[in-house]
Amino acid sequence: MNATDQNVTQQNEEETSKAPGWLKALVVILGVGIVGMLLLIVFKIANGDHQKPDEPIGALPASSPAVTVFPSGELPTGDFEISRPNGAALVSVTPSGVEVYMHFKTEDGAERITILNRQTGAVSTIIIQ
Repeated sequence: MNATDQNVTQQNEEETSKAPGWLKALVVILGVGIVGMLLLIVFKIANGDHQKPDEPIGALPASSPAVTVFPSGELPTGDFEISRPNGAALVSVTPSGVEVYMHFKTEDGAERITILNRQTGAVSTIIIQ
């Protein structure tokens, strides 16, 4: 282009195409949706998620700790004698805080869960027929 060239506009305005109205409306709706979602994300981050998940039946209240904290930071240890039920196989052992859960399965298909409290030495049993 030099100083003698005309403006770079079309000579015939009838040939220019304009965007259809539905396309303009779609762009506006999507733009408002994106801005709304970004505001929702910022709001959730700023306020946190205060909704509590559904607690299962028999769950401990939120105020009681699930694990006992000991001053030394270590769990109590000791020698405990747990007798295996006759004809039963040990399926799993799961430690949980001061308690140890031992899952046994007998030959007749019954299941037995023995719970050992390492702090008190108490043993309790749950039998599932």
